[in-house]
Amino acid sequence: TNKNPQRMAPKPKPSPPHADQDRRDEGEVSRTNEAISFLGSERTPAALLAGATLSMLYAFPLQAEDPPHLAIAKRVYILLSCLAFCNEIIAVFAASLGIARLIGNEHNPYARSALVMMLRECRLYFLAVRAHFLTGLLCFACALSIRMWATYYDGCVLMARAMTCLLAGAALFMLALFNHSLIHFHSFGEMWVQYIRELFRVFSNGVIGPIAVGAFLLFTVAAFDIVTVCFALSRAVLASTLQT
Repeated sequence: TNKNPQRMAPKPKPSPPHADQDRRDEGEVSRTNEAISFLGSERTPAALLAGATLSMLYAFPLQAEDPPHLAIAKRVYILLSCLAFCNEIIAVFAASLGIARLIGNEHNPYARSALVMMLRECRLYFLAVRAHFLTGLLCFACALSIRMWATYYDGCVLMARAMTCLLAGAALFMLALFNHSLIHFHSFGEMWVQYIRELFRVFSNGVIGPIAVGAFLLFTVAAFDIVTVCFALSRAVLASTLQT
């Protein structure tokens, strides 16, 4: 007989890495495949829009003899086209990073929905895709409306105004539908606020580092130059208006 049964008791097995990721509440299943499919579905149209806006950047060249009103329209068009391209290319890149993060299996895949899982496991990439994709789409529609107005204004004012209002109305309707579809956010603006907060949180942890500082400085320089150009054009338009 064994006089000391404690010595014969089996030793507990060490927990495997990420063992806590296998714990899930009742009703939760793995949502990795759904999340990857969603990010892929966002990446494809974002890539198509990025290609379309890239060609738009060179379709309305600036001319030295442009009147002030047309000069302003062209510059706003170029600015919106560039913003659309930048937002869409960031959405494509963030979607690719999110997919790479999910297929690395370093996350807890169990949740009641793919949305909950993405907000918990790859929040930065999910918010980046959603915020930049819609922002780029809205900039794309607004750029087209300005191009319609500038192109057809001399030929038919009513047609130019109708096309401009139609495209601007489509952009606003897309924004309204997007706000209505949101579940964990109240509006598109709140999503951007949460996205910026997540960026600052990641930046404060030292994950991004000096590269983000360089990007912020470049964005600041671009914003300063844009404001300078707009101020100069506004003065030119005001001067021409006073002369007439």
